[in-house]
Amino acid sequence: MRPTSTSGTRRKTDAPGRAATDRERLGAACRDLGLRPTAAQLDLLLRYAALIAEWNGRLNLVSRRDTGRIVDYHIVDSVAVAGLVPPGARLADIGTGAGLPGVPLAIVRPDLAVTLVESSARKCLFLRRATAGLDLPGIRVISERAEALPPLGVDVLTSRLTAPAGTLLRQSRHHLGPTGRLVLYKSPAGAPLDPRLLARHRLRSAFSVDVILPLTGTNRRFVVLAPA
Repeated sequence: MRPTSTSGTRRKTDAPGRAATDRERLGAACRDLGLRPTAAQLDLLLRYAALIAEWNGRLNLVSRRDTGRIVDYHIVDSVAVAGLVPPGARLADIGTGAGLPGVPLAIVRPDLAVTLVESSARKCLFLRRATAGLDLPGIRVISERAEALPPLGVDVLTSRLTAPAGTLLRQSRHHLGPTGRLVLYKSPAGAPLDPRLLARHRLRSAFSVDVILPLTGTNRRFVVLAPA
């Protein structure tokens, strides 16, 4: 992953030529984020995106206005955090929905043991069929609310949920191992996390990383929390 400079001036990825295939465009975006996916991994990402599009009309996996940018935005946004995840980590994706970011991370980082936590039984049906069809044995799907589960003791918690930070921490803090990290997907324009909220959940802000997502130019901030 390449963080933006403090001045916020990092050159965005040049728009690929019209003849470029989806695989080439996605591969270029991944490389801009510091990743080196294989051709097989890129194909898996594209097949997964196609499954989301296929099921979206029934399950509303992503916003209907986003159906045309599942790859350009949702997949790229998901893998952008890969560089913040330690090798061989046990990762839980809370409120995973369509499996974002958990499934793309499992594809580009097959060393990870990924648990997808989702309360919707219908979305979990999609997740189980998708991960089985893509042959991703390193992924476990749990159909339950995060707060109702016993501690998972993972190394990394991720969430792209737009729920208030207090709600997310209340529901998921107990799943974090003693040396783990919680990685939040935020906007640089958003308000900073309240130190009193973090203290209440025995957390501290470790660091944050700002990136400009290739293909869409979206500004993203990854906020990394650690046990206090």
